Amino acid sequence: MIMDKFQWNYSTDDEKALTLEEYVLKLCDKICDPVEHLEECEGDMMMSEYRKLIAGGWHLKHLRKQINKEEL
Repeated sequence: MIMDKFQWNYSTDDEKALTLEEYVLKLCDKICDPVEHLEECEGDMMMSEYRKLIAGGWHLKHLRKQINKEEL
């Protein structure tokens, strides 16, 4: 069985491509901590965590495009 690989960024380098499992684990690292920290943050710290969530959202959209085989 051939396992699909997905790009984390707009790279076309297959060596940097990730399996779906690797992608999800990396995405969890980006999203889970900021979500937990947002409950305790305010001001500048909240904005920092918000930026991390925005980046995580971008990676989710990028993955969805790849899964749906849409143009990147």
